[in-house]
Amino acid sequence: MLLSFPFRILLQALVAATILFVVGVGWFAPADGVIGAQLTALRWAPIVPVVFLFVLYWAWRLIEPLQAMTFPYLGGEWNGVLRYETHDGRNGERLARLIVRHGFFTLHMRLLTEESSSRTLAISTARDPAFGDFRLYYVFEVTRIAGVGADKVYRGTAVVQIDLKKATLSGDYFTEHKSTGQIMFARKA
Repeated sequence: MLLSFPFRILLQALVAATILFVVGVGWFAPADGVIGAQLTALRWAPIVPVVFLFVLYWAWRLIEPLQAMTFPYLGGEWNGVLRYETHDGRNGERLARLIVRHGFFTLHMRLLTEESSSRTLAISTARDPAFGDFRLYYVFEVTRIAGVGADKVYRGTAVVQIDLKKATLSGDYFTEHKSTGQIMFARKA
């Protein structure tokens, strides 16, 4: 989530929450103990940003308008199809399952077919502010299970478009074996 979060707004919100906490403790303290209460609040103030981030994380996971402002939560399982064309002109299609682990600071994907398993090596998220489109740019490593038709391990790159309304992921990829293809996934119900 924080991969695409506007950090300036986050920092301002953390500072504001900490100041409100310290001032609020002084405001509600007994009249003779305002300074002591604020000193106690200052001791506890470092906890406020941690609690704020925890609440923000769960709000992001559960509130779709917050996801539309930052980046959608993609965690879970996705089912779909992987279409490919090899450098020698062979075409094909494989059923695939995509497992996404999406945390506050991380995003990892594992794509599984009957023949191979791929994992994320590097990933970057993007949001087009003019249109609200979301994309993933990622580099992956494929390990062949059956070992037929390709080296045991190879790498590739993909650009994936995220459609929030349809709950789909779709995009194009290419590999170092000069194969290309498309992926299309729908969130598992």
